[in-house]
Amino acid sequence: MLAAFAGLAGAALLAATVRSLPLFAAGVILLVLLPGFALPYAFAYLGRIGDDRYAAAGPAFLMLGSAGGPVAGAWLLANGGPTLLGATACGIVLFASCVLAGTVAVGRRSVHAIRAG
Repeated sequence: MLAAFAGLAGAALLAATVRSLPLFAAGVILLVLLPGFALPYAFAYLGRIGDDRYAAAGPAFLMLGSAGGPVAGAWLLANGGPTLLGATACGIVLFASCVLAGTVAVGRRSVHAIRAG
């Protein structure tokens, strides 16, 4: 799951920085395909942690990004160009990956503590 998110971060940089049509196409294809594979697993894993708040957090953040992403992307593109847009997208994906990994670690400890108690 985290490897798919790392690939997504790389695809954002690739699509935003290359000047070759085949590489740009590869980056865009990965930007569309990787979330389709990674997000269902991430949401399912969050649901397995044992607390409904974790299961609801994934889709909530996805909707937040879907609502705010186009506005932020347009501003970044207008003020910094495609490279800034790609670098920002890459940073957001890497940050989200860290949050996901931290949530899984904390949730896993909480579930084990509840089951042990």
